[in-house]
Amino acid sequence: MFLQSVENQDYALMQALFLLLTVAVLVAILVADGATALLDPRTRDRS
Repeated sequence: MFLQSVENQDYALMQALFLLLTVAVLVAILVADGATALLDPRTRDRS
């Protein structure tokens, strides 16, 4: 789909795809950080 939008110079579709990809990467990073915080005992609060 991305290559077709490049060939057709559909800039709105390219922007939407880049935005979707960016949001997906940010969500993946947040999930990984949350999993690390829960599973790694070195990152837990030592009170």
